[in-house]
Amino acid sequence: MFKYGPYSPSRMETAACPARFHAEYIAETRAKGSSTESKRGNVVHEVFEEITKGYMRQAPLTWQQVEEKLSEKIQKYALTDMGEIDFSIRACRAYMENAPQDLESVIGTEEHIAIRMGDSGKWVEGEWDNCDFRGKIDILKIRGNTATFIDHKTQPFVETADTFQMGFYAWLISVLYPQIEVVESILHFASPEINYYSKPFSWNKEMLANIESQSRIMAMSIEKLKDYPAVPNYQCKYCPILLTCQVAEDFYNRRTSFGKLKNAPVRSGQEAVELAETINVLDEGRHILNGRLQKFAKEIGPVLIQGKEYGYETFESVEPKSEASKWIILDVIKSTGLDPMKYFKLDATVLKTIWRHLTNEDIQKIKDQLTTVKNSRFGGRKL
Repeated sequence: MFKYGPYSPSRMETAACPARFHAEYIAETRAKGSSTESKRGNVVHEVFEEITKGYMRQAPLTWQQVEEKLSEKIQKYALTDMGEIDFSIRACRAYMENAPQDLESVIGTEEHIAIRMGDSGKWVEGEWDNCDFRGKIDILKIRGNTATFIDHKTQPFVETADTFQMGFYAWLISVLYPQIEVVESILHFASPEINYYSKPFSWNKEMLANIESQSRIMAMSIEKLKDYPAVPNYQCKYCPILLTCQVAEDFYNRRTSFGKLKNAPVRSGQEAVELAETINVLDEGRHILNGRLQKFAKEIGPVLIQGKEYGYETFESVEPKSEASKWIILDVIKSTGLDPMKYFKLDATVLKTIWRHLTNEDIQKIKDQLTTVKNSRFGGRKL
């Protein structure tokens, strides 16, 4: 047994920042964070499970029943952000219309799987709280010699189903079901703007052996940690000690005045890395503080400081009254001799929506008329 286990993909990824890992899993007073994103994920996952079980029983839930489930989970996780509540509602509507196929082969939803090293030196099934490695699988299907599992993602972007997390789950399945010859992973992107299932990814024995080695090495490396420096990464938004992160504190201790900070050039690659790490922490911290201030302003009223007011203001925007109005506007622009296509442009978000309503032949016709245009803008992106 590991000191700081059982290890799951999320626990191992947390160790990318030793300071956060220490706060969550080692410190006597453990800091347990619950970000808005994780609350939303919990709500969506648990309601999806109820919807899936309804289809499996051949007794699909009504929307009124789903609303009741949503209200229970929103209260359970204290999800108060109206934007995230709206996301959860729309995601559940989309999932009801686009549930997985072949549900009769499902053997478990939110399936807890755990393994430990047995006395024989081989992996054996373990108990959830008495194991070395464990994970929760949203939907597990077995048909013949093939196991297929689906993992719901609430993130706003698409990725392929060959991630470390998916490989980790595939490895656990291969241990617990040795008769299985093929393990496939599928990602379901639950964002209502995406509502998409990835192509299945098959994990062969060599890949699974590599995942096993990677998991063992990562766990052993974490067990050997002696220092716990703060290392900013893309998961900072979920960090329970973000607002006291040593990275930002060190940054401001080195630069005591804003004027100096603003005018000082970056003199080395190392300093550039430090700046990027600090910006990452400050951006996520600002997001948290902004959310708290928004809540106060919404419930109590605007907040005034010297030269600035934080609060909500009403503004007006215009949009067509109906679908017919759009055609009228189009004809008016045409009548002036202007090219209306300069003012009605497709973007990536619109295209994702269109694909869901067209045949493959129609999609190909549109693709034939598109070209890729490269632009650049400065910013951070997930690696």
